[in-house]
Amino acid sequence: MSLSLKEKELVAVGNFIAAGCKPCTDYHMKKVRESGATDGEIQHAIEIAAEIRRNAAEILMAHGLRRLGVHDDAEHLASAGETSRINELISIGVAFAVNCASTLKHHLEAGGEAGISRGEVEEVVELARQKVGQYIFIGGIQKRLSRHGRSGVC
Repeated sequence: MSLSLKEKELVAVGNFIAAGCKPCTDYHMKKVRESGATDGEIQHAIEIAAEIRRNAAEILMAHGLRRLGVHDDAEHLASAGETSRINELISIGVAFAVNCASTLKHHLEAGGEAGISRGEVEEVVELARQKVGQYIFIGGIQKRLSRHGRSGVC
């Protein structure tokens, strides 16, 4: 089974919310509406993305603090909420986009339980890779730097 246009666009909105790219989010907000997604579905994708991004930051903060010898015994959940096909598709894309391995592992397992095929996972990961790849951010930085009389990126 292949992802529907609506599923792809909901995943894209989640990816760009998590990546913090406003122009990309704006573009995909228009596309997700055109795909037939409801405001409720779009809001849900945004909330999933924000939750996973926050969770990834907390996991890394705890990791860094442990490296300083400060023990953070707080338990970090990979995700709260129900498991459903669309939740897991969005969560897999966002976890990949924010580079959170433990969250990605959790959602890959939950996605399998929700009936998401390996091919669909590969499609979501490819969307995240294409759409939230470094070239987007590096390209934006290069444009900003060139406007200020600088060229290239460190």
